[in-house]
Amino acid sequence: MVRPTVLARVPLLLMDRAGRLGLRRRDMMRAAGLTPQELKNPDDRVPSLKNWKLWRFIIQELPDPALGIKLADATASPARFGLVGYTLVFSRTVGQALHRLERYSRIVAETIRVLIEKRG
Repeated sequence: MVRPTVLARVPLLLMDRAGRLGLRRRDMMRAAGLTPQELKNPDDRVPSLKNWKLWRFIIQELPDPALGIKLADATASPARFGLVGYTLVFSRTVGQALHRLERYSRIVAETIRVLIEKRG
């Protein structure tokens, strides 16, 4: 059975943001079962389950209804998500960027599927 994965840059970015809110990286890595070797190359893949364990730990440690907003970084470039992020940055329109995100999102995380629905 093939287990779904995410780019290593996903938990790396999440730990970076949660670290700015006071969580210690080693505690997050231990809770998620992540090793330094798994995170050495941001373009490597790690099991999605470990990423979900990381999320669970962060939510437990930082119980805040606005946690998602606090973890977001409006100043961060989508390019931090590697090639998929670059396709978004170099889109000519927001619509084109959203359609590229729909097409390539599973490269970032195999467990998440983005669907764009045009109405009207």
